[in-house]
Amino acid sequence: MPEVDSETAVSGLCFCGYLLFYLSTKHCWTDGNKRTAWSSAMWVLFRLGLTVEATDEEVIAYCLEVANGKITKGEDVVNWIAERIKEIET
Repeated sequence: MPEVDSETAVSGLCFCGYLLFYLSTKHCWTDGNKRTAWSSAMWVLFRLGLTVEATDEEVIAYCLEVANGKITKGEDVVNWIAERIKEIET
């Protein structure tokens, strides 16, 4: 993994959170929106050498809340991810 400066990491985190929010809430496809949103967001973090520390149950519950409109702002998703972010151990 290449070194990532803090400005790039913050921009990537914001992009990741809003990507998850919009792909989950705009229902681009007939099926798989939440899975695609989560996978896409995690790919962005992975490219930055980061990941989210959360259980499968936490992720599923949170993604359902986003998709069902209980989470109404992309900023809230960014904050949720930021609270659980960690560097990938190599």
